[in-house]
Amino acid sequence: MTDLRKGSIKELREMEAFFVRNGNLSAASYVSDHIELYGADVEVVKGRKVPIGTTGNVFWMKGNHYGNDPWSGHVTTVGIKTADGQTVFTSAENLEIINPPHFIFWEARSVIQFDREAGTARYAGFDIVGRKVEGRELPCDHTEDHGDTKVIYEYFNSKEEAEAFREEEMQEPEWKI
Repeated sequence: MTDLRKGSIKELREMEAFFVRNGNLSAASYVSDHIELYGADVEVVKGRKVPIGTTGNVFWMKGNHYGNDPWSGHVTTVGIKTADGQTVFTSAENLEIINPPHFIFWEARSVIQFDREAGTARYAGFDIVGRKVEGRELPCDHTEDHGDTKVIYEYFNSKEEAEAFREEEMQEPEWKI
């Protein structure tokens, strides 16, 4: 499936998990941004090319990866159609969701890399994304083990709770195992 707009939430989540398992975090990040932003009403809250305070609906997205590090450099460019019909383009990082298309909970995804020889572990990535669920119950926290990499999924009722969790966790980005 190359047109993410045609995928169900379940298909997109499976695709995102596949990319994470195979180390393609650029693609996983793009799918995650698509699930969270496509069709959402948003407001530009930072950046320099689009006036802060601009609002509209996300109608277009494109993922890019800059640099050689697979754990960083992921950027999603978003097209926004304003109420007066104007189209503007900015980074997804510059947006705040005003009216999400369908989200009920927030998922914090921690990627931990283990260096068995050095006896250390470190956070290699941390992502917070909105998620749609069919019911009203939060999913159970869980971990995926991929040898020297672990992906930990933890769920929160609000983005603020998830961000507070990230702040607490990132105070110690590397530790002995």
